[in-house]
Amino acid sequence: MASTATREDALLASVADRFSPQYDITSLLTNVNREHAEEEFDSAAIRDLWRRHAKADAKRSCRCELSAYLHIPFCGQKCAYCCYYSVPLERPVWLSRYLASLEAQLDYFAPAFAGRRFETLYVGGGTPSLLSPRQLRGLLGRLFRRYAFRGDGERTCELNPFSASAESLAVLEEFGFNRVSMGVQSFRPEVLRRENRGYQTRESVARAIGLVLGRGRFILNVDLLVGLRGDGRVSFLETLDALLALKPSTVTVYPVKPTVAYLRDHYGGDMRRFESDLARRYGDVGARAAAAARRCGYLARPERPSLRDNDWLFRREPLRRLEYVYDDIAPQPVSVFSLGPTARSRIAGELAYYQRGTYETAFSPEAKVWRGLRIDRRWEMRKFILRELMDRGAISPDRFRGLFGTSLGAAFPQTGRAGREPADRDPRRVFLAALRFLAPGELAGMSEARFSLRSARGAWHLSLHRLAEGEPSMSRAGRLGLILKGEPVPLVAPQVDATLLRFLGAAFQRAAGSRGDAPPLRVASLVLDRLRSLVAGLERAGRVPRGVLRAEPEAGS
Repeated sequence: MASTATREDALLASVADRFSPQYDITSLLTNVNREHAEEEFDSAAIRDLWRRHAKADAKRSCRCELSAYLHIPFCGQKCAYCCYYSVPLERPVWLSRYLASLEAQLDYFAPAFAGRRFETLYVGGGTPSLLSPRQLRGLLGRLFRRYAFRGDGERTCELNPFSASAESLAVLEEFGFNRVSMGVQSFRPEVLRRENRGYQTRESVARAIGLVLGRGRFILNVDLLVGLRGDGRVSFLETLDALLALKPSTVTVYPVKPTVAYLRDHYGGDMRRFESDLARRYGDVGARAAAAARRCGYLARPERPSLRDNDWLFRREPLRRLEYVYDDIAPQPVSVFSLGPTARSRIAGELAYYQRGTYETAFSPEAKVWRGLRIDRRWEMRKFILRELMDRGAISPDRFRGLFGTSLGAAFPQTGRAGREPADRDPRRVFLAALRFLAPGELAGMSEARFSLRSARGAWHLSLHRLAEGEPSMSRAGRLGLILKGEPVPLVAPQVDATLLRFLGAAFQRAAGSRGDAPPLRVASLVLDRLRSLVAGLERAGRVPRGVLRAEPEAGS
């Protein structure tokens, strides 16, 4: 019998393999939350929680930072790669109705924050610059009449280069905004057309950057993407060089985070296929991008960017520093009050929640449009640990003690020295260190089992794991899904193959049960046992020659 340590190591490896090759700890944070049961709340309950939190926070010697976020869920047209909630603005009345609902929510929640100032503010989307100057002034006027903000914190508004205007920038200046963020993504016309962003031109970007920098008020960030279809290392670096020549304050580069639909439409639903394609097209683009930025007077973070990083930041020096910076997943405990469909909020140490509904959902205090997870001090500790590992590759024991008043070893004695030494920043080792701070049940739930059914003609590659929202599967039980990667290639004969497909779905349903709460590895083991029994039966019946079909786990399962 395998030792407990061996079983734990195998489980850790299974979860890590699910997140390979990028080992993205941000995705890990999202999946950890998915393992816990959410509760529903109406607006009265959320307002009461904020009111009680504000009173308790006022008594603390060190208050949690408090940020506000407003979501504008409209775009001129929806980019194919976009993973955020937004819809094309087909009728102007949609925007006016949405703003009326947003302003009603601002009025409703305002009493909970009486006497408390927000450190930062972020207006995002979607495309906030679709608001006319009059609409923008009306929304911000309502916000600043009912809520108080510090003057030394970040106030950011996202703008689209195509719809940015001097009039809207003047409104932002009126309300003390000090930062603008603009998505550019690429300068390659053919790449933009493929991603339904063909309206953008290099000239429109240069005009918008000139408008923002010309006012002398704003820190300007510009976003680029690596991973767009038709792009690659050479063309990406050409875009970066052209953008750096326009001298924005910062350039942030994000790897594409493909949605379920994007993977389905372009990569057969297979995340590993996308990641392999990314590595093939871009290679060492991170190191070359950092070198190009340094030649233009920018500092790079991290110093040696790679495709595994969550983002790369190139910062022009000298750059004005803000006392408080918006970060909705900051390592330390912070509170974030957000409004808008899918927008994430957090009441530090109490509740992490988000708003359901669409741009059409009218505000009603009685409607249970909020869903969230109860969180506590230990949850905050673990978030700090995972972010430290993501950002630095190691955990600062001194900072941990300063934030939580206890040592890392006392809070998590079972982890030994995991994550304390800044080893070699090997992504897999760092990720495994992060996993050791999760509970066994969370690890079991997040594991992925991969197995295959093979013949001399080809193979069916199958995956069994907890599904992301909207993720397609050939069979589903609760949150657990059985996924066939790509189209089923011929294995034996059409009738036999059809029998195997039907049996796979049925075997999964029996093994998982109606709720799908069992760990994926256990369910996969039962499915494999039943599949082997079926193959043996087909062989005895003479429908399949002996040894032609093999059902077996794949590496890492």
